[in-house]
Amino acid sequence: MKTRPDFTRTHAPLPSYPEPGQPQGYPAYQQDNPAYQPAGQGYHGGSSGEPPSGYPGYQGYPGYQGFPGYPPPARRTNALALTGFILGFVAMFFFWIPFLGTLIALSAGAFSAIGLSNQGPDHAPAYKVFGIIGLIFGILFTVITVLLLALIFSSVGAASMY
Repeated sequence: MKTRPDFTRTHAPLPSYPEPGQPQGYPAYQQDNPAYQPAGQGYHGGSSGEPPSGYPGYQGYPGYQGFPGYPPPARRTNALALTGFILGFVAMFFFWIPFLGTLIALSAGAFSAIGLSNQGPDHAPAYKVFGIIGLIFGILFTVITVLLLALIFSSVGAASMY
């Protein structure tokens, strides 16, 4: 019959843990490092919450200025320029409807012009492009719809003479 091996004789005893209040850590590090302070000493925060003297404090977000690997902060959107671009794109499909196309094209030009005037350095540069394209579409399709309306009214006027 086989017996179970006795592991207590072949292995080292378990380490003992220090009693509460005794310094913990690596003794060699504690002796060689003058900055080491045993537990219970050092900064406790205090009631004012002030850091200890000599503490550099919060330096801010190490952003994209001289710190590679960090993305630049998000830039603001320009909703008016984007709305003008979308209306200019819609005007491309509705310019042939007499008054609706004119209204959409005029709105595209107005929203894009206001959006471009509000464009600042804190806005994303893509919105400037959207505003320019929307302004071009707005002007182009306004001219086309006005010419189309003039053609319609002249042909209606000529037809009514006969």
